[in-house]
Parts: sequence; structure tokens; C-alpha cells
Amino acid sequence: MDVGGGLGGVPYHRDTDPVPTPAEYADAVMPVFLDGIKSIGIRPEFWVEPGRYLLADSTVLLSRVNSVKRSHKTFVNVDAGFNLLLRPAMYDSYHEVVVANKTGPENAKEETQNVVTVTGPICETGDIIAHDRLLPPVASGDLIAILDTGAYGYSMSSQYNSRPRCAEVMVNNSQEGLMRRAESIIDIKQTMNTLPWQK
Repeated sequence: MDVGGGLGGVPYHRDTDPVPTPAEYADAVMPVFLDGIKSIGIRPEFWVEPGRYLLADSTVLLSRVNSVKRSHKTFVNVDAGFNLLLRPAMYDSYHEVVVANKTGPENAKEETQNVVTVTGPICETGDIIAHDRLLPPVASGDLIAILDTGAYGYSMSSQYNSRPRCAEVMVNNSQEGLMRRAESIIDIKQTMNTLPWQK
């Protein structure tokens, strides 16, 4: 019996929306499952597919702040758009964002933070990564870390508007290595052919 995902999802809202551990999930589900199969005399295997639960927090999308625009609200424009992380634009998914170079305790005080909306560089209304988040003061050049992007981040990415995909770096304790190099405009163009009448 394959029950698909079902580990309670990914803890995108860590403080307010806890997710059961695998042990807690098993403690809640297995007694019911075992009683049920015993009552009807069958012995199927029990399968769970916890892919997103396992992979989401394996990846952080690092982006650099291009500009900060203040109008009816404050917009923090970063160099990563929905071509790299489509989930927020597609179905308003939540990803926690952190100013990676300002994570000290002095920046965690609510009175020093501002409500901002984090947007990407693509000229599209929907290129919004995070709506109305409390962040410490942000300036051009700061690093914004977008969390929990490991599940479906790369597989849903694209070269929309001829924007190359970013590099992927794997970190293992004190080791790091380039797992996938960044794409270039040449990568995007190399599948194109020059037709005879264009020569």
C-alpha cells in the first residue's frame, strides 16, 4: 500500500506550523494500519513517499540584492527570479527569506526590522518571491537566502526571458564543490541553427 507523501508537508513556517517527525507520523499511522490489515486478514507492505519532506530544506537559493525601492511599500529586488524558483509565482507558496549577511542577534530584534516584499529581476508582475516579510534594513549588495528550495526548485526552473540558470554548489560539512555550473547565454543559443537564407 503506497500512501504517497503524507509526512505532514514541509515546515515552511517553522515557528507557527510544526510538522510531525517520521517517528511521530509512524506512531500515529501504524497502529491504525496494523489493526486494519489484521481485521481483514491481509499483509501488504506500507510505503510512504517523503521526497519533498526530505529534500526541501536541503537547498538554499542565494540571491544578491540589486536595489531597494520605496513607494507604497518597500520592494527588495534580487537577482533571482521565477525562472529559478517558480513555486511562489505559480501557486503563492511560502519560502522563508533571510538576509544572509545580517543574521546576528542585533538584526533579529523586531523593532529594527522593516516589512518588505522581495521581488525578482524579471519584468513580470508575478515575479514576487516573498510578500510582506519582516527583514532587517536591506541595501544593494546584501545576500538574501531563500530557504527550502530543494524540492522542485531546479526541476521547475527555466530559461524564461533568456535568463540562464544559476550554479549549484554542494556543501558537506567543511567541504564544498560545484555540482552544476551556471548556464551562459551561449548555452541558451547553442541549440539554435542558422538557416540557409540567413547566411
